[in-house]
Amino acid sequence: AAVVALLAVVIWIAQFSQSLHFGLYEDDWAFIGQPMGWSWARTLEWAVGSIQSWWLQGRPIGFAATAVITFIANRVGGLEGVYITAFLLHVVNAFLVFMIVRRKLSTASSLCAALGFALLPSDTSIPLLTNGLFTGLATLFLLTSIWLYLRGARALAYVVSLCSLLTFESAFLPFFAVPLLGSWEGRLHRRLLKHWAILLMIGGSIFWLRARMGEAKTSAVLGSGLADTLQRIAIATSVGPLTTLRLAIARLGTVFGAGDRELITILAVLAVGLTATLYFSRISTSDTLETWPLSLKLGRYRLQLTIGVDEATATALQLGVCGVVMLIMAYGLAISSDTYPPVIEAGRLSGCTHMAAATGFGLLLGAVSALLLDFAAIRRMKLWAALIIACYFSGLVGFHCLVQRDFVASWHIQQAFWRSVVKECPDLTDGTVLIYEDYSHPLRYVETNSWADPYVLKEVYAFPKSWKEPPQLFPVTPNWASDVREQGADLILNRPFGAWPDHVLINGKVILLKAQGNGVRRVIGTITIKSHELKLKPPQNVSTYQDEHGPLYSYVMQRE
Repeated sequence: AAVVALLAVVIWIAQFSQSLHFGLYEDDWAFIGQPMGWSWARTLEWAVGSIQSWWLQGRPIGFAATAVITFIANRVGGLEGVYITAFLLHVVNAFLVFMIVRRKLSTASSLCAALGFALLPSDTSIPLLTNGLFTGLATLFLLTSIWLYLRGARALAYVVSLCSLLTFESAFLPFFAVPLLGSWEGRLHRRLLKHWAILLMIGGSIFWLRARMGEAKTSAVLGSGLADTLQRIAIATSVGPLTTLRLAIARLGTVFGAGDRELITILAVLAVGLTATLYFSRISTSDTLETWPLSLKLGRYRLQLTIGVDEATATALQLGVCGVVMLIMAYGLAISSDTYPPVIEAGRLSGCTHMAAATGFGLLLGAVSALLLDFAAIRRMKLWAALIIACYFSGLVGFHCLVQRDFVASWHIQQAFWRSVVKECPDLTDGTVLIYEDYSHPLRYVETNSWADPYVLKEVYAFPKSWKEPPQLFPVTPNWASDVREQGADLILNRPFGAWPDHVLINGKVILLKAQGNGVRRVIGTITIKSHELKLKPPQNVSTYQDEHGPLYSYVMQRE
């Protein structure tokens, strides 16, 4: 109970303490905003369809479960309820890491492993609800499968690992290294080969099924060829871990470079609390020695060494090796166009790229802390070791607090933006297309406008059901006109984002908006696109839609 409480406090401070001021961001508008306005029937239809009829990105469980959880959490507590659900999921996962490592190491080192997992420095997308729920569920399946495997329920462990594969593929990969968490005595290599054979059979079967369904990512891998795919995997598994390890140090510089005295004061108090916790927690020491024989043959010469280490050190080193292997394998599928090479440091794609590395990173930090605390305890310097470790984790907490500030700022900018859009465009009608000319990224860790903006208006307002094409807003760069395609006498806005279809720009149906502060201004008249004259929709001071509110109206239009 004490461990759960401590993890909850640290995770809340780091990643959710500002959640009352959060909103929806990027993918959230598609995968969180829509279920918030669904009925029970529509939610179940989506969930069943995701699993039976279509596999979006080959992740049927992920899309189905995220929608159902969002729908229920919103019914119970609104948007805040969805954030609390994401928070609790993250706490549960961190506690599972603690329980897994606790089988090997002391309470103090297991706590460090859980904190390392929760505060992964390369993932800045935890407050993004889509990532928090989607990847959180995948990680829950991964950690549960590890726990079951170590408990001896291996058949069930493989079934649960399949769930991680069908939720988010990258979460499946660290499970390949789980035999390294067991005993290394006996025929470890045979256990590994048997384990890998089972997992490759599971993964290969799902890959074959996705290929038969014509799923896009699988088709891209097949189109690239075996040699190119193997090269990408090799680069990803070398670059990805180095990115995470580099950021594990660089993030501390970001915190202290911010020069925020209030934040530093909070982190100092947290460091004192963590120092006391680690200092008074039991650590593992042992007088039992293990001998590790090493033999190296070079031509006619053979070098033989015998290394003697105490049992506690040997256990920590074994756990560290497993953590490194998991960290490397976590990037085996970071080969798609949006995650390759895995050097992304910020934004929603940092979660897709690095989320599977959290388990290995946590195990590695748990092992390092065990070695440091054991070494310090022998030399009666445990307090200093505890202080160093506590300051490090406090620094990671501070970094994630800075990430939260970007999320708060982004939501305020979005609210001002959409209120300005509604003020400038009270006359939206069926088939209206809004083009916002200034697709910029003023914040580092989260976007304000994104590919999902076309969802927003229909989630804020309940447009008449008789409208066949409810208004949509597409953010574009200032040179968007050069990408417009001519098709006879028509002008075609090429596939603005993601799955959105091409749009025909019709005279009198297009509204052009340009940035003005945190709001927009409406362009009136006619614009020239590739020698074509496009007549913009003339403004009318009449409200055609604003009386009927959608599920997100109160969050966007009323709350500050």
